[in-house]
Amino acid sequence: MLFNPVGNGPAWMPRGVPLVITIHDLAWLTGPQWYTRRYRLAQRLLTWRAASLASQIFTVSNHAARQIQGSLRILPGRTTVVRNGVGVAGLERTLGNGEAGNRLDRKSEKPTALFVGTLIRRKNLLGVWHAFSRIRAEGGLDVRLVVVGASRDARALNNKLKRDPNVRFLDYVDDQTLADLYQGASFLVMPSFEEGFGLPVLEAMAMGTPVITSSTGALGEIAGDAALLVDPYDEEQIASAMQRLFTDELLQADLRERGLVRASLFVWQDSARVALDAIKSTLRNTA
Repeated sequence: MLFNPVGNGPAWMPRGVPLVITIHDLAWLTGPQWYTRRYRLAQRLLTWRAASLASQIFTVSNHAARQIQGSLRILPGRTTVVRNGVGVAGLERTLGNGEAGNRLDRKSEKPTALFVGTLIRRKNLLGVWHAFSRIRAEGGLDVRLVVVGASRDARALNNKLKRDPNVRFLDYVDDQTLADLYQGASFLVMPSFEEGFGLPVLEAMAMGTPVITSSTGALGEIAGDAALLVDPYDEEQIASAMQRLFTDELLQADLRERGLVRASLFVWQDSARVALDAIKSTLRNTA
């Protein structure tokens, strides 16, 4: 058999050789406004072809599985949810050492909101920044926003955001630095419009960092009751959640405890067993 951990290929398979692919999300299909026409066309051709050839399709959430079954017309028996787990090396090292605080930012006393993700429109960084600017202006909070991730779409930013002295851009960082940033932040804010999973939400929870994320789609599914859930299209809701987490220590402590419990449910070994069982079943059915 052939296992392909992405969902846009191959375009041809020999007869009798089963194919297993992973489709992480269908954001290019559900949110065409976030992508170029050329990109959408390429994804449509490649993903549809690979999905039609696949004996089994892995995906990372129930939300993504429903989209695949509905949009690609795949029977439920051909999809298996193999959830992501907590396994970043830097997070594992730091999680067990009992340290608190961010080595990079101990010089600063400003409370920090952390955003982690590729800077594309789907991630809603502009919405986060508008909410952040509102709580600074209207709430009088002396806080800052740290953005981790590189830009792939100039429309995900604007000049005012890039020039804001209260926003720090760090591009991509190594695992240990990311772990330090999670620990030093007041909270992670990730109100994406669409995600297949949303790994930063899980990473933050595993580090004991409170989370604000979207109530819809996979993010609400992954976070459960361990985060503040907001409508990603409602900047007032995002601002209100950020204001609460910057000022309410009891809420911070509650979400920290809930997040640690929630993150403990996402274990790579469990995901590996689910994937292996599905692969064995596929091989038996094609023998």
